Amino acid sequence: MLRTITLRYTTVALAAVTVLTVWLGPRVDFVARAESATQSAVRFEFSAAYYRVSEGENGATITVVRTGDINRDASVAYLADNNYLYATGCMYPAWVGSATPGVDYARVSGTLRFAAGETSKTFSVSITDDAQIEPRQPEMAFLSLDFSGEAPPSGTDCYGAAATLYIHDNDSTSPTPTPSPSNKRKIAFGSNRDGNSEIYVMDDDGTAVRRLTNTLASDGHPSWSPDGTRLAFVSDRDGGNGIYLMNSDGTNVVRLAGVTGGNPIWSPDGNRIAFTGSRQGFSYEIYVVNIDGSGLLNVTNNPQEDFAPAWSPDGKRLAFTSRRDNGTYSVYVVNVDGTGTRRVVEGYSRDPAWSPDGTRIAYVAQGEQNDTNIYVVSADGTGKKFLSGGRAFSYDISPAWSPDGARIAFISSRDRTEGGYEIYVMNADGSGQTRLTNDEAHDSFPVWQPQAAAPPPLGPALLIKPNTIWAVALDSVTQVAEPFAKVSASNFSSDRRTRVSLFASGVNSPSVTDIVAEAEDSSGRRYQLTVEHVASVPGLDWMSQVIVRLPDELDGIDYVWVGLNVRGTPTNQAVFNIQKKP
Repeated sequence: MLRTITLRYTTVALAAVTVLTVWLGPRVDFVARAESATQSAVRFEFSAAYYRVSEGENGATITVVRTGDINRDASVAYLADNNYLYATGCMYPAWVGSATPGVDYARVSGTLRFAAGETSKTFSVSITDDAQIEPRQPEMAFLSLDFSGEAPPSGTDCYGAAATLYIHDNDSTSPTPTPSPSNKRKIAFGSNRDGNSEIYVMDDDGTAVRRLTNTLASDGHPSWSPDGTRLAFVSDRDGGNGIYLMNSDGTNVVRLAGVTGGNPIWSPDGNRIAFTGSRQGFSYEIYVVNIDGSGLLNVTNNPQEDFAPAWSPDGKRLAFTSRRDNGTYSVYVVNVDGTGTRRVVEGYSRDPAWSPDGTRIAYVAQGEQNDTNIYVVSADGTGKKFLSGGRAFSYDISPAWSPDGARIAFISSRDRTEGGYEIYVMNADGSGQTRLTNDEAHDSFPVWQPQAAAPPPLGPALLIKPNTIWAVALDSVTQVAEPFAKVSASNFSSDRRTRVSLFASGVNSPSVTDIVAEAEDSSGRRYQLTVEHVASVPGLDWMSQVIVRLPDELDGIDYVWVGLNVRGTPTNQAVFNIQKKP
């Protein structure tokens, strides 16, 4: 006799691509593999793994479905209680529901009788609408079936099924207080500490925890916009795994139109989101889409599964996990247009996270003690270094860099004897590992809020991209970002030299005679950039556009630091790329 017991779980993102599975309910299906089981056997199951109901609704309606032999009369016993109905051949977990029958809901039992040809019936569970604020919600009641009477005399199969009923409190609670402003950075994360999975935010020392979402659905895997004002996340609130956007305080939730998937990651320029999606129901791929839902692009387009994208800070590449070469998960890097795919880490590795300066990638690798550990490697694949883990049967996963690159947040099961994950932080060299959360729930997918862009300074300053050293710079004719060629066939000048638009604040009464522009390469050599035009940006009086001409001497230079001097006052320096000769 062979019996397979399948525990079914629900995840906050694509089941095949998430490292941490957020358990929502103990639906237990017992799949028959016994020799006596036949295709014609009568089977009964619940129509869903879990059901949700709020106090104040007219109870919960539970649907039971019959499969197999439907051409004869059959019956099944049902029970809604804080324990399971015994069924022949079944082994149920020793869990007890948190809801109290007779107080939170009416215990109900009975028999559903199916006539020949009938395939579904329902029963109802009455819910108590009390005025009590539940300390922990939603509460759980268990649903179970027993159709042992339909078993053949020699049957060894399990003749039962189970599901979970979540009861949500509708009594008003004191709103989650908004923490007073502080210099502490925020970490967003997913957790099922209040029942189902929701999005939370806390200070980076583990204090001031605040729930941002509060629905009957499962919300998880948050990702900050580069300016720190919004979050992308995954939710099944409208069916399937949709990607949603909301303000950093949890307001103004909108769905990313036409997009289904998981692992959303906001691009550094804030205009696109990379995510894991399923290609026509088959393998998982990395996609990129504009934040209005347009411009969907399959970046990886490979028969093997690709998932867990991570943007490079310059927005030109994506790191991701794939098993395309030898069936083993490994970390790869690809250009955003789908070209130049290369493997960065050999052997089992996954869940890459790019450092803010773009020089390193943190990732998860398998250890030798049935464990997973966090490592860091240079972006070119060299210099592998162990950071955390190394404990038998313990799992460190989901690394996320702080905006300044000094620390890494991650989740670990190291201190959880009963299972589950907590959030930790450590220094970028692996030292100073500190636990931030301490609860009975699963905490997952921590991600640091980017540093807010500083307000325009009073003195002259070049504008840079948020959280980078890169100048806000465009080709003055094509409006295309770097790298810039020395000459361009697209401009209208007789010399065909590229003109670059830089943007600066604090340049008052602009005039080309007031500004000197200079570039400096990595060897310290300096180059004069001719300033040809200066003008205020319409509608943004504090911002000026400064157009400079690239000189011949920049041939062969990869990048330069550029700075301005406005009437004797120097600005900061910022970087842009120069395109080498082919």
